[in-house]
Amino acid sequence: MKKIIYLLFVILLLTACGTSGGNDEEETSQGNQGTGEPIEEDTDMSEDQTSGNDTDQIIDQLEFNVAIEEEADLLRFKMELTNNSGSAVDLSFSSGQKYEITIQDPDTKQEVYRYSDGQMFTEAIENKTIEPNESLTWEQAWDYTQNGEKVEAKDYQATVQLIPMSINREEIDKSPFVEELTVEVANSDEQADKDN
Repeated sequence: MKKIIYLLFVILLLTACGTSGGNDEEETSQGNQGTGEPIEEDTDMSEDQTSGNDTDQIIDQLEFNVAIEEEADLLRFKMELTNNSGSAVDLSFSSGQKYEITIQDPDTKQEVYRYSDGQMFTEAIENKTIEPNESLTWEQAWDYTQNGEKVEAKDYQATVQLIPMSINREEIDKSPFVEELTVEVANSDEQADKDN
């Protein structure tokens, strides 16, 4: 037992000695062809600012569209994110949930539908790549119900949002991919007439 404790102490001591910087001199970079001369830093823009600008430029090249198809017993949301740039774009999602859809009664401001309510999503980071001039698509349907009962026939406010956590490995604070739409829930008789 004493040998094991002694051995652990020696390993701990060697590990602690190996992590010391031990050099108080100014560090130089080997990036200048190994000459040891320090590399001049550009002080005009910080790295965070330039990567933020790059991310903004990439976002400007991504086009998010939502189309709605009304059917007798459901409303179908078709979402599409198109890469209009000349290079591939990587999106990372924090879980299996790629988007959120909420529907709100404009009169009462009460939410009547939220896609994620009652759903279970994988708890793993998921990555998707959009090649230049290509698109990713998603589709989701709502059956016009709230708590199992059909909602009142009238117009509702829908918010459809794509929710990536990062674009090209740069975290984003707020999703720039949001569409707000007015959706009509018709009476069953009116919808039957529309379908005919």
